[in-house]
Amino acid sequence: MDEIRLNSVATIQMHLFEPVYYTIQSCFMTFQFWNILSNTYEKNVAATKIYLIQRLYNLRMKELDSIQTHLNEYESINSQISAQGMMIQDKLKALLLMSSLPPSWENFVTSVCNASTTTIKHSEVTSSILSEDSQRKTFAHEFANDAFMVQSSADWPNNQGRSSS
Repeated sequence: MDEIRLNSVATIQMHLFEPVYYTIQSCFMTFQFWNILSNTYEKNVAATKIYLIQRLYNLRMKELDSIQTHLNEYESINSQISAQGMMIQDKLKALLLMSSLPPSWENFVTSVCNASTTTIKHSEVTSSILSEDSQRKTFAHEFANDAFMVQSSADWPNNQGRSSS
């Protein structure tokens, strides 16, 4: 067991930047490394918190962007904020998410806000957005197929029975 521990310590030491190495050179256990490195480099810096809050507040989905990509980015920022020790109320998360949607989603946002009899929940808003996106994609696909069928059938009688004289 000692040999494994020493090998892991040596491996960590080999891969550290020289100034960092000097801060932990006296450590002989991996948990000591972890404590010293996390205390040194994982500080809750106010600038980081401000940056993350600004990213969340200013996040806007463009009209033709993927809703799934947008939701992933939104959740990623929320996770980073939580990792900084800040908690955002569930209702505020839901409202920020809805406000980040593009103008074409305005009717959806209005209907969600009007339909809510209790407090708006982030998880419910997220599932409603995914459901709405799925319905929009289905409608767009059906509309495209119908438009193709209308175009094809409109051309059909004009071509039938004509002779080239």
